[in-house]
Amino acid sequence: MTSVLSWLDGFVHSSGAGGLGALLAALIAWSAARAGLRQRATSASDESRRHAEDARHEKWWSRLQWALDRYASSDPRERHIGEAYLFELINSRFADAEEATMIEAIIERSRDHPPVATLSDRVRQWHRRVRWLP
Repeated sequence: MTSVLSWLDGFVHSSGAGGLGALLAALIAWSAARAGLRQRATSASDESRRHAEDARHEKWWSRLQWALDRYASSDPRERHIGEAYLFELINSRFADAEEATMIEAIIERSRDHPPVATLSDRVRQWHRRVRWLP
């Protein structure tokens, strides 16, 4: 036991102990840097994914507006196209439960009321009356 302690005492006071300490410090620094890089990569990936989801959801809303414009048309064909597209949007993964309920309520309530002519419908009707316009 004394031989082990004397060897350990000699090693602790030698340059080998300093080298081993430096090696351990380098390993700790390397693992910390690696963990930081991994965290940044994960964070950037999550942010990129969120940005893509937001962009898709914005596109979903613009499609909803398009479908609602069709659905509000006085033309039965346009109205049918709008209704079919609204049902597709309800089943989209970008529609949450609240949005799906909102679209279903719009469809349900509008079945009881005649369609409201949109501005584009009024312009089309006016254009038909004024035949001299191109």
